[in-house]
Amino acid sequence: MTENVSDMDPEPDGPDTARDAPFAEQWADGIYLTSYAPLSRDETIEFLADLADDLRNALLNGELSTRAVEDAGRALIGRNFTSSATLSRSLTLIGRELPRILELPDSPENRARIAAVQGALAAGFTEALRKHVFDRQEALKAAMVNAREQAEEALRDSEQRFRTVFNSAASGVATINLDGRFKSTNPAMLQLLRMSEDELLASDLFDLVHAEDVDKIRSNMLEQAVGRIDDRFRLVVRFLLNQDEPIWTRVAVSLVRDHDGSPDYHVVLVEDLSDVYLLQEHLRYQVSHDQLTGLRNRSVLLSTLERVLAELRPAGRVALCQFGIDGFGLLNEGLGHEAGDEVLRTVARRLRDHFREHGGMVARLDGDEFAVLIANSPGAAETAAVVERALGVVSEPITVLGEEIAVSASAGLVERVVGDLQPLQLLGAAGQTLRRAKRDGRAQWTLYDQSLAARDRQRAALAATMPTALRRYEFYLDYEPVVRLADASLAAVRAVARWDHPEHGMLGARDFVDVATECGQIIPIGRWMLRQACEQLRRWRDRCGLRAVISVPLSDRHTADPDLVADVRDALEANGLTPSDLQVECWERAILDEDGDLRDSLVALTELGVHLVLRRMSGYTCFSQLESMPVEALVVSAWGTRTTDHGEDSVDNEVLRTVLPMLRKLDVTLIADAVRSEEEVRRLHDLGCDLAYGPLFGAPGPPEDIEDLAVRGVPVAPVP
Repeated sequence: MTENVSDMDPEPDGPDTARDAPFAEQWADGIYLTSYAPLSRDETIEFLADLADDLRNALLNGELSTRAVEDAGRALIGRNFTSSATLSRSLTLIGRELPRILELPDSPENRARIAAVQGALAAGFTEALRKHVFDRQEALKAAMVNAREQAEEALRDSEQRFRTVFNSAASGVATINLDGRFKSTNPAMLQLLRMSEDELLASDLFDLVHAEDVDKIRSNMLEQAVGRIDDRFRLVVRFLLNQDEPIWTRVAVSLVRDHDGSPDYHVVLVEDLSDVYLLQEHLRYQVSHDQLTGLRNRSVLLSTLERVLAELRPAGRVALCQFGIDGFGLLNEGLGHEAGDEVLRTVARRLRDHFREHGGMVARLDGDEFAVLIANSPGAAETAAVVERALGVVSEPITVLGEEIAVSASAGLVERVVGDLQPLQLLGAAGQTLRRAKRDGRAQWTLYDQSLAARDRQRAALAATMPTALRRYEFYLDYEPVVRLADASLAAVRAVARWDHPEHGMLGARDFVDVATECGQIIPIGRWMLRQACEQLRRWRDRCGLRAVISVPLSDRHTADPDLVADVRDALEANGLTPSDLQVECWERAILDEDGDLRDSLVALTELGVHLVLRRMSGYTCFSQLESMPVEALVVSAWGTRTTDHGEDSVDNEVLRTVLPMLRKLDVTLIADAVRSEEEVRRLHDLGCDLAYGPLFGAPGPPEDIEDLAVRGVPVAPVP
């Protein structure tokens, strides 16, 4: 026995520790994944190596001591190795692997020691686990108590905050039962609905809502309660104050559910939108009405047209009449804008009152123009009669700023079957018809004519494409010879503008000059003509030594342009010409100009040295003006020299015989146009004409024709 005890005495620490290392590794492999311990595998091995040392000492010491082994069991719990698998595998390894590693003989005494060590480890582990579980339960209990106290405190704070927000909210807030009865409310709701708390709590929500909005809010609340819509919705609802005064509100309704998810009650938030609604109505009115006259504006007219045409299409009839005040610009400038505004308001009121009994909608378009829409019109004749009476109503005198003034208007009427008519098409047709009525005179109406409208549309298309056509060189000049009758020599060359239109073909000046004047392109075209004509004269002089002057017609608008003299000077200087090489043709209106702008421009040109030709003098009214203007030549018509079918002199011939001698006394050169025969040449020469042009001498043509005349001469014999 003594010998056995001696065999179990410990050897030096180094070798024993080395023998413990494999056991610590096996122990770690056995229990590493059995619990959630915050250790890596290497840290676990290091931790278990110390415990294995305690187990070895307990087995190898002479006297068995289990305190250290129990501490080892407690240490496992301390490192969070708390599962039953940890204990089970640890006891298995101690009984199976530790004796082998320590090379303990298999004897009853050693088996008893091993069992004692296993029991001590299990006892320490179990005791520590029980304490660990108890501590965790106590900590959990304390945490639960603390959490409950915090939740109760938070609930009290939340209820207090809710009550504070509820009572101090600027918007009305109330809780409402599922049947619509009020449960609670805040002061803002009472103030909004002008009710006491007792009155409101005794009320039903649906009794306070406008009858037209009750179904809307009731159905939404019912669908919310059964889960068909979200637990929150918003509506614009009218409440009734004192059962009759409506106020606009935005209502937000939220459904509150109980603990099992069943609907419990509603929370209703009511925001007063009365001011917002009034502002929106005001803005809506401003957007849809003219601010000066109170009539509907152009956008409303177009939307109404679209609806009416859709309803009447295709067989219904519609009438649209556009009115324009005659001479309104002059009235506005002469009497001032305040008077002009009063005239517009009066005309608008008269039109609205007149067409009200005929079912017409009156709208203001732009400036002094109004439009009247009549759906299901009775026909062109009856509608025209109504329009004519309206013009009579409008033309009644208007008292403005204490003075009585006369006002008239013109009207363009479109009355037709709807068919496939579009709003803008109808409005455009009425506008075109109004402009045609104004061109024809004042205080009258004109009925839409499709053929005339097509011509107007062509004019509008020409106006729209004219600037581009000028840049694309679609305009060009033809040249017409002006012949001296005495010797049949070439005295001048007239520049004649043409437009090679890609759609309408060749257009003469008569086809586009008025359009160019209306759309503001007459001055650019005039500048272009001056440059082109001067360039061509320079080329003729370089090629064939032509000594004739170039004659360029000027429009009244271009004549009044302040830059005219500069345009002429630039065109001449750019081509090395002198002012005496240029002749400009103007109309009678230039010397009758009351403002003097046209006369001043022409005087400036003649002072520069440019020749001035006057076209088409109408009668004796111009003689005094001719004496004061530096006019060098006057164009007269050759038509007056022609005889009647019976060989007698025409009345125009007699007029020429009377007028031309008077003109000769003014020392001006007389130029005859449209000359067709040598007989006319003889008669014109006898009457005192010096120059002439027309088909007899050559129609307007390309520059090459003038070169031929310059070289070969004019194929007409001089007048002896």
